[in-house]
Amino acid sequence: MKPIVVQSLWRGKVHRMPFMREIAEEVCEKWGIDVSDLLSMSRVRRIAWPRQEFMWECRQIKYADGGYRFSLFVIGQFLGGMDHTTVIHGVRAHEQRRHYLVDDRICHTADQAEAA
Repeated sequence: MKPIVVQSLWRGKVHRMPFMREIAEEVCEKWGIDVSDLLSMSRVRRIAWPRQEFMWECRQIKYADGGYRFSLFVIGQFLGGMDHTTVIHGVRAHEQRRHYLVDDRICHTADQAEAA
């Protein structure tokens, strides 16, 4: 997710970090689901994978000093009170899955990813 450019009365155009709601909307648009689905407790793959991507995207946003913008606890609370360990699992699961994503399609083996 890229920084968002906003107009400031005093400083002109400035970049700001995205809010979690904006990240959720972007991920949901990409996967073709509703934000309410993302926030639900559903464990079906078509909802769980976008939710894990959302967790991963939130953890990628850092301050200039290297600190995370959103803590594991805050991400879990946004998703309806999930435990921080659930968020850790989601981030790690998406990180592993990213290596097999080619043009937003899942390739189940490294050979399929190389061929695509």
